[in-house]
Amino acid sequence: KSIENELNKWKIQIRLEQDKYNPAVQCLNKEDVEFENILNVVTLEKELIVIDLFLLIEPMICLKLFILKLFVFVYLTNYLMFTLKEGRLLFYQT
Repeated sequence: KSIENELNKWKIQIRLEQDKYNPAVQCLNKEDVEFENILNVVTLEKELIVIDLFLLIEPMICLKLFILKLFVFVYLTNYLMFTLKEGRLLFYQT
């Protein structure tokens, strides 16, 4: 819920869903985002990646009016952890 509250604070309209396999993980609704580039990726485990968004040159998430605000959000929280599961982007704060 804290991630959703932070997104709402920056007026980012994103629908979050709880992951059915891990309640601590929030899912971005796949209709709200589309994948563009994944840069500076370190693979830790199968299907699990940690991205240092401070090093990104191009945005990973392509959504109008979402990109710059996401970087502000990431700046405040330092890192986000992402995992791809069933074609959806799942994320939580590290």
